[in-house]
Amino acid sequence: MPDEIIQSSRALEYCRSIVSEVKTLEKLLVSAKIFDEQEDDECRQMRLELAGEAGEDPDLYVPSVLDYINCYCLECTAQGERSSALSQWIISGFRLLRAYGGPDTTICWQGSDQICIFVHCASGSAHEYFQAPNIAAALAELANL
Repeated sequence: MPDEIIQSSRALEYCRSIVSEVKTLEKLLVSAKIFDEQEDDECRQMRLELAGEAGEDPDLYVPSVLDYINCYCLECTAQGERSSALSQWIISGFRLLRAYGGPDTTICWQGSDQICIFVHCASGSAHEYFQAPNIAAALAELANL
């Protein structure tokens, strides 16, 4: 029993760190402006990482969800169903698998302003839902491509 508590608390701790990371992305998208001296350390660090991954100058970089996916996620899966009337897929959500340097983590969007983080760590797990309208809008835009 004590191992399960430790694993669950480890999953919860990791879940909270990913939630913090995704909320940092949301803050960057809200500002959506070129580098600002007033940015907090987390935003500044993420901007540097994303700009580096995109091959852009951090001072001129405009953050994007697609850059986040390319930098932090192993896999991006569109979810939806095939419309027989339209003979095409209708995307209603995305699952982003983020497993670099930690337990299996899934970031889910199901067509609303809400994002959910699921963490699975050995026999423990954790999840958290939160509002991220700018990330949701960017994923909705990807769904409509």
